[in-house]
Amino acid sequence: MAAVEEAVLPKSTAYRVLGMFVRVGAVEHEGTGYRIALQMMAIVQRRPKERSAVALPYLLDLHRAIGHTVHLCVLARPAGSTTGTTCRFVLSAFHPGTC
Repeated sequence: MAAVEEAVLPKSTAYRVLGMFVRVGAVEHEGTGYRIALQMMAIVQRRPKERSAVALPYLLDLHRAIGHTVHLCVLARPAGSTTGTTCRFVLSAFHPGTC
C-alpha cells in the first residue's frame, strides 16, 4: 500500500493514522487502497476565504480524533516549474498552548 510504504512511520502507526483519517472523513478506504475524500478535494478547490470556513470543522474533528496539531496545505507546482511542488499553508487546528 503506497500510503503506508511512503510514510516515515511504523506500518501499524501508519494504518492507525489512516483509520483515524477515514473516521473523520478526510480519507476514503477503497478496495485495498486509500484516497483523499471527495469532500476534502472540494474544500481545496474553493476560494481561500471559503476554504478556511468550510475546512475548519473537519480540521477540528481530525484534531480531536488524533490529539495532534493538524494543518491543511494546498500543494501547487511553482510557476514555470516542471518538477516539485510547494505547500501553500492554509489553516491549522491545535490545542492552545501546544504550538
